Amino acid sequence: MRHAGAISVSLILALGAIALAAPVGHTQEEGAEGASSQPQDDTSIAERLNGRWALVHGEEAAQRTVDQAIEHTTDGMVPIVSGVTANELRERNPVNGAFTIQITPERIRTEFESATFDSAPGASVRTNIPGESDEMQLVQVLREGHLEQVFTTDRGRRWSVFVPSADGQRLTMQVTLTSGIIPRPLRYELEYQRAQ
Repeated sequence: MRHAGAISVSLILALGAIALAAPVGHTQEEGAEGASSQPQDDTSIAERLNGRWALVHGEEAAQRTVDQAIEHTTDGMVPIVSGVTANELRERNPVNGAFTIQITPERIRTEFESATFDSAPGASVRTNIPGESDEMQLVQVLREGHLEQVFTTDRGRRWSVFVPSADGQRLTMQVTLTSGIIPRPLRYELEYQRAQ
């Protein structure tokens, strides 16, 4: 039983390093990863992304979507490990009922209920994972009609991709999280609409 406890602690520590939805601590820009200035056509993408967004189907439905994705991701793991991993993934993937995106040619800023991410487009930003001494890298970039946020630690990576509808009234948030400790990537999508 001591072995199962050691595995549980290791999993919690490893998944904790991918604490991507917690408030951001001190940041330090390190330079561009790709182009640091936005192409001209990114202006129309920014216009469709900028603003306040709220869940279309409410927080309970969104939580069910996330929970189903977590169950799929942890399916086939040893039961005790699966349970610990699922709980940690739920903690690290809170449902955001609403959030704000603000994009200018110089900055990309996303404000969630539990976190704010602010960086130059395409710049790699180093930040401490809140409550830990470990660091993560963040890159925010407009690419192919959507906003991408890529969070990287030494134990895994998370992509949050925000895809606006053609009329700019709806937004799909696509999340993919990979790590060597989960048997398959965690993937889910949540639908948002412009907040009134």
